[in-house]
Amino acid sequence: MLNYLPVVGSYYRSFADITRAIQKVKASERTPLAEGPDLSDAAPPPVEETPNSKRGDDMDGMALLKQSTFRHKVWKVAHHLQGFEMKFALKTVIVTACLSIPAWLDQSRGWWNLYDAWWAVVMAWMTMHPR
Repeated sequence: MLNYLPVVGSYYRSFADITRAIQKVKASERTPLAEGPDLSDAAPPPVEETPNSKRGDDMDGMALLKQSTFRHKVWKVAHHLQGFEMKFALKTVIVTACLSIPAWLDQSRGWWNLYDAWWAVVMAWMTMHPR
């Protein structure tokens, strides 16, 4: 099929190899997996009872579960803080706050309004890029 393509560069060679591999997969005969034995009637394996596995002493297990759930939530928050979206959001908040502080201070509000310094915040937003 691709015999007419010149094979001068690595792009054409790799493209031809990919095409051959796809055609080989398409041409292969597919057979479904043999069904295994029906295990729906099988009994669950026996569970050995330890002193802490009784229903009355389940408080230690609940405490461990609550602790691991809390640790997982802390990990999720820390994991989200490491993403580039969160870093971009943090940079945006810091730049916006720093450029807007003069608008909230009494001694600098006059020149902020006189020179329309809010454009500094707008331009910072427009020039910032998440990556």
